[in-house]
Amino acid sequence: MDYLKYSGEQSADGASVVKLYRAAFPRSERRPWPDLVDKLRTSNGVFNLDCWMNYGSFVGFISYWLLDDVVYVEHFAVEDRYRGCGMGADILRCFKERFPDRPIVLEVEKPFSNDMASRRIGFYRRHGFEVVSTEYLQPPYHEDEDMLPLDLMATAPIDVPRVSRLIHTNVYGVDE
Repeated sequence: MDYLKYSGEQSADGASVVKLYRAAFPRSERRPWPDLVDKLRTSNGVFNLDCWMNYGSFVGFISYWLLDDVVYVEHFAVEDRYRGCGMGADILRCFKERFPDRPIVLEVEKPFSNDMASRRIGFYRRHGFEVVSTEYLQPPYHEDEDMLPLDLMATAPIDVPRVSRLIHTNVYGVDE
């Protein structure tokens, strides 16, 4: 994967990251941008946002949390022009290689909720993720929204109730 490199948040054009973040995720699936930036600054390395570049051009990003013995991917997005050519797969493979001894966990929309959701789940399955819970509820990012029913996928078996609590407490600030 010599055409992609991990660059860190400061290497990408910040406006490109914000634009992709807002375009790739509906309001109900993303935190307000100032909150994201605050979390990056104050989490002491627990929350991270890695940007990926292709010969100096921004390709996409992964935001993630290092929670005890798991890595929780909050967001993963690739620019439209780089979709379908294997770059997302390369990014995910490299990302997984950085955490060989930790399960990687992420939330996905329910299958068949829309065409993209089914394709996304298929993409993650092809890259070693399996659905580990269909009873998961994402706490809302915004006060005017309700819990969002999603599925959890992971690269290895996890204790779903414990990991759900870790995510809810650390990512969403919900005490259970």
